[in-house]
Amino acid sequence: MSHRFGFSTEGADVVRALAAEVRGKTFLITGPTPGSIGAETAASLATGAPSCIILVGRSLASAQATIDRIKNTDPSINVKFVEADLSSIEAVRKAADSILSFVDVPVIHAMINNAGIMVPPFSLTTDGFESQFAINHLSHFLLTNKLMPKLLAAGGARVVNVSSIGNCYSGMNWDDVQFSSGYTPQKAYGQSKTAQILFTVALNKRYASRGVRSFALDPGSVQTGLAKHITPEIAADMALKITGKSLAEARAARRKTVTQGCATSLVAALDPTLSGGIFLVDCQIASGPNTVAPWSLDEAAAERCWALSETLVKEKFDA
Repeated sequence: MSHRFGFSTEGADVVRALAAEVRGKTFLITGPTPGSIGAETAASLATGAPSCIILVGRSLASAQATIDRIKNTDPSINVKFVEADLSSIEAVRKAADSILSFVDVPVIHAMINNAGIMVPPFSLTTDGFESQFAINHLSHFLLTNKLMPKLLAAGGARVVNVSSIGNCYSGMNWDDVQFSSGYTPQKAYGQSKTAQILFTVALNKRYASRGVRSFALDPGSVQTGLAKHITPEIAADMALKITGKSLAEARAARRKTVTQGCATSLVAALDPTLSGGIFLVDCQIASGPNTVAPWSLDEAAAERCWALSETLVKEKFDA
């Protein structure tokens, strides 16, 4: 793979270097709230003359500034906004149906599952799922599988799951996925980020031979609204358990701007030379301690997570 990208690479740098992979193509991004990595991903793509950008978010009002930014960059881009509360299985199904109905968007070249929440207080969704597992993993599991016809039609699509080195905090809590017997915010976050990587493993097993490749990634430490629930105690605990460093040391080593934070997502979505793994850190395929845990790459666990996810969303998906 290419080694021209790294820690300090910005999203626009990736789009400029891989312009042929952007021009005239269709991209879908969840979580386009202004100031977020998702919004910056969309804004970076807009500099490369894509045909269409589909934004999936909570409300049009929350996404309007991102839509305006795309249009101001290139008025010719077909920007479509699809409303979806990712905590609701019904809402995700409706969003998928809406996207499938777009006759002017026959294919999706890259789907970037970016939306997420991090270490909130305990809550269950209307479907009875722990909120981080529902929003970070199940919503994207369902949306991706429902949109697979348009991904397959692209003849070489990418599914990018924005995970985190938080997967190293904890694996799947198989005995109590919904944390009904006791909730630790960071453990539930670790589970949701592990599930996203297991989903990536399972997607590649099913679809890589048919042209749809999937990658997961850690965007780095970026100051966005995602961090609003992180207390100093939670931050220190996660830093020590994941990196073995103090909070100050971990932040100093990882802190990125939002424009740098979206770069790894774009490399995962665009770089045709990616090989040798499925998890990216700092725009490169990574492995080993403090990046991706063995439990996140376990093929048996990936199949178990896939089957569990099918059960929870009450639909089976066969490749």
